[in-house]
Amino acid sequence: MNHAEQIIEQAPATISASRAARERNPERWAMWQRRVEESQPLPPLPRPVQLLLALR
Repeated sequence: MNHAEQIIEQAPATISASRAARERNPERWAMWQRRVEESQPLPPLPRPVQLLLALR
């Protein structure tokens, strides 16, 4: 059995363990979700800024 087959075989157990952990502690899961939602990337700057390059 190669590595990919082992990963595929272990996937259902990993998913069920993740679901069980999420259901055991819903407050922690909700706090994590809020942090993810609040950490959206900042909007881009209104216009690009060109820096001066002084070569001497």
